[in-house]
Amino acid sequence: MRLIKWSFGLVIGLVVLVAVAPIAAKHYAVYWFTEQGYEAQIKTVGFNAVTGKLSIAGLDIRKSNEQGIRIDLLEAHIKLPELFGQEAVIRRLRTQGLRLDIGALDTNFSEFTTPIETFVNRHMPAWRFEIISSLNEHLEVCRTGASPSGKALSQCFSIGSFALRDATVQNTSKGWQLSTRSTSHLQRMYFKDHFNGTSLLYLGDAKIRDVVADQTERRIGQIALKSFHLVERSEIETQRLDTPYQTQLNSLLVNDIVETRSRDQVRLQLGLVDATALRQTLHKDHNAAFVIVERLREVFPSLDLALSGESAGPNVIVEVMKTRVIDGGIAWLDDSVSPPAQEALTGLSLELGPISSAQPEKRSPVTFIARLSDGGEIVVRGRLAPFAEHPNFDVDGHVKGLDLAKISAYTETLFNERVLQGRVDAKFRAQGQSSSIQGDASVRLSDMSTGGGARLNGVLSLQDSYSALKDRNQSVDFEVFFDFDLLKVNSLSEALGYRAKRTLSDLAQGITPQRPANKPKAAQGMVFEPLKYNPSETELMGGQAIRFKDITVLAKENPTKILSLCPVTTGGEWAGLYRQGKPLKSWEQISSAENEHLLNMSKRRAKAVSKKLDEMGVSKKRVRFCEPTLKLTDNGPSFLSAELK
Repeated sequence: MRLIKWSFGLVIGLVVLVAVAPIAAKHYAVYWFTEQGYEAQIKTVGFNAVTGKLSIAGLDIRKSNEQGIRIDLLEAHIKLPELFGQEAVIRRLRTQGLRLDIGALDTNFSEFTTPIETFVNRHMPAWRFEIISSLNEHLEVCRTGASPSGKALSQCFSIGSFALRDATVQNTSKGWQLSTRSTSHLQRMYFKDHFNGTSLLYLGDAKIRDVVADQTERRIGQIALKSFHLVERSEIETQRLDTPYQTQLNSLLVNDIVETRSRDQVRLQLGLVDATALRQTLHKDHNAAFVIVERLREVFPSLDLALSGESAGPNVIVEVMKTRVIDGGIAWLDDSVSPPAQEALTGLSLELGPISSAQPEKRSPVTFIARLSDGGEIVVRGRLAPFAEHPNFDVDGHVKGLDLAKISAYTETLFNERVLQGRVDAKFRAQGQSSSIQGDASVRLSDMSTGGGARLNGVLSLQDSYSALKDRNQSVDFEVFFDFDLLKVNSLSEALGYRAKRTLSDLAQGITPQRPANKPKAAQGMVFEPLKYNPSETELMGGQAIRFKDITVLAKENPTKILSLCPVTTGGEWAGLYRQGKPLKSWEQISSAENEHLLNMSKRRAKAVSKKLDEMGVSKKRVRFCEPTLKLTDNGPSFLSAELK
């Protein structure tokens, strides 16, 4: 009888303990968050010790009115035996109505993560956390406050559902690490501006596979996106463009993503980037500047800094093994010409790669094919360096059946004469290196009519030249050659247009156009933009060092050419060293000691470059140095000029 009483009492005690434990845990959690400086509320907490099911409803933890987290419902099925082995394994996790308010744009996320990290690092540093299956519905990440321009914001990124499987978090030699061994699936994602009642982004479906992330490195096996739409335009822009979205994408596949971080560098490496049915709309204003939709500026204020070159932070290196676009299209509205031009490239396909911003002068194979408004075909093939500071390419291609009426708004800029109708067929080749661009084209001009023009400086109007040269098929065949120094022309397009117009005019007047040498300058040699030095530095730094490395690679690829290098110390460096940046006046002389110091600076730089070339395998027999010189009339930074001939 006594055993029965004891057993009955034990059962009652366990029942009471199980019933009271969730209530005690609820009050302790509220107390703990309060001690950490948060306001916390939990409506109900339930726990089934038999099934391991934990239920929490009405969780609301806030740092301020604009920062906090809220969960309407959370259900977790926990494997209890694993807890004794310092493993928290959740068999099934389900959340509904999760909302994270992060405050203004410059939110410090450590306010959210620090309390949890402190608790885990103090009490559970060796624990392993795993979610076997998770379904999360109606997630929102919201921010409110003011943008940099002072505009009030209320924006939310919403996810309809988020399914996650086989996710693990554990402490490793690199710190806490997240890894997944399967595919995470996100559906129905929106970025909404509640003040304006508009959607900035919509993504129908996203799948993310095989993720490993820690404090220094993030790896993703694959990201697959479907039905992507970015930036709803304003009502006025919508009336002038076919689509209210700036970017639309049927599908995007990105493989083998690796991001590594250090204090001063972020390196992003991508495998294949494959986009299908890309639709991009562009808008140029009256000043020929591309317009970023104002709401996009509000969402991503760093865009303005990046475009203006003022962005701060670690150096970012981007590497892509291959980029491919299939069935793309670009539509544009250009208010910089009169009347405003509105056209589109359709059936666009592009293949490019590999490319790396760490080697900006390295050329990569490229193929580009498109049609202008279902009319003329444009094909370009060759090699180019997309990250180069100045044009760096070697391409050829053709234009077939291009309707000049579709680009009529641009012809007045090209030829100083508006073309009303006509068709162009052409084959071309072009090379660009540093500031020099050379090439040639075989052109057929058919059925052309212009608004007329006057003879200027001995050059006939386009209409007069065409009328004098056209055959019975209403066509004119001619060849045009071009060789430009971009530092000496105001506009490349204007220079090309004038060259074509001048060639036609010469032919119409019986003048044989002068042909350049058979061997283009780019093949004879290369003249590079000067490499610039920081004051008092003997080594090239940052982007200048990268450019020097690329020049070295080109020198090794052309073993028959001589690399000529000329170190020059400028008046700009003198001013920085001796006069707090104030330039030397034309009548002033520098002291002999200053003169000797500046010349020695050039000599030390030449010696450092020579040593670097030797380390990189360029024979000293193939390198020629000019006598170090001073250029006191130059108020820019000191430099090293480079030629490969």
